[in-house]
Amino acid sequence: MKIVKIEINSEKYPKNLLNIKNPPKVLYCVGNIDLLYRPAIAIIGSRKVSDYGIRNCENFARELTLRGILIISGMAIGIDSIAHLEAVKLNAPTIAVLGTGLKHIFPKENTSLMHSILEKNGLVLTECEPDVDFNSKNFPKRNRIISGLSLGVLVVEAAYRSGTSITVNFAKKQGKKIFALPGRLDLKNGIGVNRFIKEGAQITTCVEDIINEFSEFKNCILPKDKTKLPKDKIPNEEILSILEEEKNLEELMWITKKSRKELLEILMELECLKLIKREQGYKRI
Repeated sequence: MKIVKIEINSEKYPKNLLNIKNPPKVLYCVGNIDLLYRPAIAIIGSRKVSDYGIRNCENFARELTLRGILIISGMAIGIDSIAHLEAVKLNAPTIAVLGTGLKHIFPKENTSLMHSILEKNGLVLTECEPDVDFNSKNFPKRNRIISGLSLGVLVVEAAYRSGTSITVNFAKKQGKKIFALPGRLDLKNGIGVNRFIKEGAQITTCVEDIINEFSEFKNCILPKDKTKLPKDKIPNEEILSILEEEKNLEELMWITKKSRKELLEILMELECLKLIKREQGYKRI
């Protein structure tokens, strides 16, 4: 794993970070550093995410990625991981900003996600020296980098007091646009986003609400060839034929004799290609 060190006085240092308060003096990077100069949207939210948050994060991350818009997040459990994973599933790059050194990935269970990000020509970076291990004090600091690198910040779910609130506060001070999905009133994770909306965040119900705010994204039109494939190239036609009628995972396992893991991988691929939808079960679109 080759680590590239970019100091604040380097020509390679991203200019948008120079404009924030207390910019990191150095960035330690692995992967495609060209992504530092692309316009991007940060997706942030709760670690303890609800089904509502999962569905909406997947949808927004997928729709942004399909339009060629770069996603930045913090590779934490929850919303961060979901956002990164959607880009990975579409073979697209994404940027992950860590609160540890590159030799001590946190959380450890996301080490495989980090490798997947790098395999898709993505970027993983931190201001911490490579040998810096987990320290909770470093994570609020790294949030200013997430918002600093982005044009705007999309909040999917958040509790009243959370790390997400810290990122939103940084974004406000940096003059970034803040977007928030309307939160469910019966969930703690809905309290934070609804408060952000009351305080001026733009209520967001579709990706166009984000895209239309930035001249950088004016030509980001959904490519038809990314959502529809020729019939001879549609994967897992057998599964699709079974899903002419809605089936749950257990029914599919019994019919196909495939393992849960194998089926979930197939279903995620078909869902990414918008060939099936998931409600109570799975059904062909």
